[in-house]
Order: sequence, then C-alpha cells, then structure tokens
Amino acid sequence: MALRHGPLDGKSIGFIDNMKPNVQPFLQHIEQMMRTQFPGIRTQTVRKNFTSSKLIANELEGKVDYLVNAWGD
Repeated sequence: MALRHGPLDGKSIGFIDNMKPNVQPFLQHIEQMMRTQFPGIRTQTVRKNFTSSKLIANELEGKVDYLVNAWGD
C-alpha cells in the first residue's frame, strides 16, 4: 500500500478500468468502500482497452490526487 499523505476528505480518487472481465464490479466495490470510509472524496473513472499502448494515466494527470489502477483479471 502506498503511504497516505494526509486525510482523504475533499481529495479526488481516479480509477482506471482495464475492461477485463469483472473489473467494473470490483472497482465499484472499492469505490463504495472508500466512499463509506471517506464520504468527502470525489471520484473519476476512465476506461482503457487492455491492449492499448496509450498511457491512460495521462487523462487523469492533474485531475486526481490518488489513483487506483485495475491490473489483471
């Protein structure tokens, strides 16, 4: 786990959906857990084709404070 740099209230969390089977329910579950524990967070999700070479994290650069990246199946 990455070190936390202060409270999450008011912070923005980015999620990268790699479009693999079951990733949407998994990320939704993680997001709901985070919202329950930290109700003041904002979230944003981007989807990327797992075969794409495009660095999708660039789409969230400067828009989120923390990032959750789905990796694997």
